[in-house]
Amino acid sequence: MLDVVGSGYPGMWDVAKPYQSVDAWAASYFTFKVPKKPVLALRAGGKKLWGPFPYFDAAFLGGSETFRTEEKQRFAGDASLYGTTELRVPIAKFPLIVPLDVGAIGFMDAGRIYFNGDSPGGWHTAAGGGFWVGFLDPGKSVNVLFTNNRDKRVTTSVGFAF
Repeated sequence: MLDVVGSGYPGMWDVAKPYQSVDAWAASYFTFKVPKKPVLALRAGGKKLWGPFPYFDAAFLGGSETFRTEEKQRFAGDASLYGTTELRVPIAKFPLIVPLDVGAIGFMDAGRIYFNGDSPGGWHTAAGGGFWVGFLDPGKSVNVLFTNNRDKRVTTSVGFAF
């Protein structure tokens, strides 16, 4: 999957001066042909802005889409880069009234924010592992992850990050 969005905002209404942005990401999934059929999911992306943009349109890093162990929009700048990898291993299926899938998950995230060409915070990284319980299919899941983030050791989410 590949998604690229370019935007331009003219200097009118609430926009004092024009600015532009490009936002792109790519994702791929690989299923291993071994028992249980584990899935390796990869995603990378970034955003770049030109001109005096408003704070709410900044290139952010944080949240399930870019850097899952940090709060949404934790880091901001005029450019961002991020990548994440996730290994999903199904463990068991329970054909009860509602079919349940249970699996293990491991992840590693990395991201960086730039402002005026500098990246004073450098690369931010995170890793962890946990489990998921899927209802009807693995895409509709509840995830519990144990991370190496000192402030957020355990995270929960619904659905896979990507």
